[in-house]
Amino acid sequence: MFKNTEPIKLQPNDTKYGVSFYFPIETAYGANDGAIPFGTRISSAAVTSSYNSTTINDMITGSAIVSGDNLNIVQLSLNYPATTMANITKTVTMSLRFVLTLTDTSTREFDYRNVVVGNQ
Repeated sequence: MFKNTEPIKLQPNDTKYGVSFYFPIETAYGANDGAIPFGTRISSAAVTSSYNSTTINDMITGSAIVSGDNLNIVQLSLNYPATTMANITKTVTMSLRFVLTLTDTSTREFDYRNVVVGNQ
């Protein structure tokens, strides 16, 4: 199972590679021990991918899905970004940006900078 600390590795011909990101909820008000404030849940998630500050349009398939008993898991499907990689001859690291809208209408942003793309 993928854990948020492991690299995601995408190779040529990878399609619909499913990953889930877990965002822990604080155990109490002000506990500062989670990514999501106590008393809220994730109501929606928008995820984008990038390489060298340029948006990559062919890596994420479909929309992110919020799941889990506490609505604190974000699931998405990734593809090998063939169009982007057409002119890149080495293995590179790409990023995912999560913009989470919470049930209290506030937002939280998180970056995951460990998507390794190329022949490995």
